[in-house]
Amino acid sequence: MNKQKYVYLDHAATTPPAPQVVEEMNKYLFENYANANSLHSRGQAAKDVVEKARTTIADLLNSKAKELFFTSGATESNNWVLKGLFEQLKKSKEKLHFVISTFEHPAVKEVAHKFLVEQDNVEITYVDPDENGIVSAEKIKAAVNENTVLVSLMYANNEIGTIQPIAEVGEILKNLNENRQNKILFHTDATQAAVYLDLDVNKLGVDFLTLSAHKIYGPKGVGLLYFREGVKIKPLLLGGHQEDGKRAGTYNVPAIAGFAKAVEIILEQQDQDIEHALLIKNLLLKELKAKLKDFVINGDLEKRLMNNLNISINKVEGESVLFHLDDYGIAISTGSACASGDLGPSPVLAAIGVKAEDSHGSIRITWGRDTNKEDIIFFVDKLVDIVEKLRKMSPLK
Repeated sequence: MNKQKYVYLDHAATTPPAPQVVEEMNKYLFENYANANSLHSRGQAAKDVVEKARTTIADLLNSKAKELFFTSGATESNNWVLKGLFEQLKKSKEKLHFVISTFEHPAVKEVAHKFLVEQDNVEITYVDPDENGIVSAEKIKAAVNENTVLVSLMYANNEIGTIQPIAEVGEILKNLNENRQNKILFHTDATQAAVYLDLDVNKLGVDFLTLSAHKIYGPKGVGLLYFREGVKIKPLLLGGHQEDGKRAGTYNVPAIAGFAKAVEIILEQQDQDIEHALLIKNLLLKELKAKLKDFVINGDLEKRLMNNLNISINKVEGESVLFHLDDYGIAISTGSACASGDLGPSPVLAAIGVKAEDSHGSIRITWGRDTNKEDIIFFVDKLVDIVEKLRKMSPLK
């Protein structure tokens, strides 16, 4: 191993918990560890922490606190939306039509592929992005029909970082719903978006919104599902009466407290986070363009998260690049961490027209608050050396 330093450029997979988050969580791991459903004073104090956290996160979403339901993370939240809505509506309509983009996170796409598709009364329409990784609002409008019950479109893609026109889609669906008896509900997985984008649910026009704490410098194992007051879906988990009877399970008070602290930090310094991410992005692009030959950027360069860059490097394998970088203490990804066991070409890159051979040469670079200029220069220099060595050995040369 030739590890000179550790450079973490995989923030889309998970973010390091902020020190303030860990400090906040420790209060409820070691001091007040009571069950938030217990009736004694410590239990009620823990319940107050949960409700205070709900109010804090509601400020980020400009929602009502009672519209937020804590879950184990985005995967559970996404499953809850699709499965819960199906269970709620399966007896009310002969046909239930779902509209889903072709490059949703597996927690949405797999539910469609393996659960919804097996139901006799379900029809699914998949909407493709354009070559820049953007799903147009007009394509969504064209895909809905008189049986449509849900549109699910992620806010920002986890692999290539492209930002979808959520507010525009929300406005289109609002106008369509004015003349419909059965409303089209709108879900967005905003897991990647929270640190950098506006999550005002009223501006976005969404009925459901998914978040996960570990993508925003909070702990793993906790997330939430927002759903608009008046919207009804069946519970995914049955058991106790937590979360107003909608989601059973003992409250993970330390994680929920950490989640809220992570959101507090976003509320305090989002402008600063955006400015820093853009500074790193501009430096990274400058260094890559100056030093690395034969690569292309995947996805729209402007309509993307400011901390995400996905590139395809000609005549190398992305996984080989990843492992060689790891020898230098540099962490990147070749795509979604949730699909890292899949050796096939990236479905996200395939959806925007990237050829399989180019897809295999792709890497995802995502940075955050802890990334500095020296990290980027070190990364690019090592990347260039590795690519040159791999190209010399490549049979594709």
